[in-house]
Amino acid sequence: MRAYLNELLKSKVINGWNLFWLITAPISIAIVLTMTRVDLSSAKGVSSMIQLSVRCAVPWLFLAFAASSLQVVFPGTFSRWLLRNRKIIGLCFAAAMAWQLTFILWLVGIHTEYYVNDVYVLSDVV
Repeated sequence: MRAYLNELLKSKVINGWNLFWLITAPISIAIVLTMTRVDLSSAKGVSSMIQLSVRCAVPWLFLAFAASSLQVVFPGTFSRWLLRNRKIIGLCFAAAMAWQLTFILWLVGIHTEYYVNDVYVLSDVV
């Protein structure tokens, strides 16, 4: 079993740029499919897409951030693989966050009134 896991984690399919596409393609497909079912003409719909994009991105940040610590605390095949692919996993986080940026710009550009009055209230900052 351990030998199989070692061979699997050394496979080109789940390492490097292939891993990036393996992770980001399903995230992007899920977001695009959700966009077809959400009312993006409303500010609430765009806000829900911002939330979805963050939910898709944050686990990859946690994995990239914890990779070196996991290698120390739980040394083994998986933690070594995670450490080896930490940069790619961080890029997966960035790609998913690019969706968030897209929806934030959409919200600010199209639903400016909602953004100014409900999302970013300057009096709360001051």
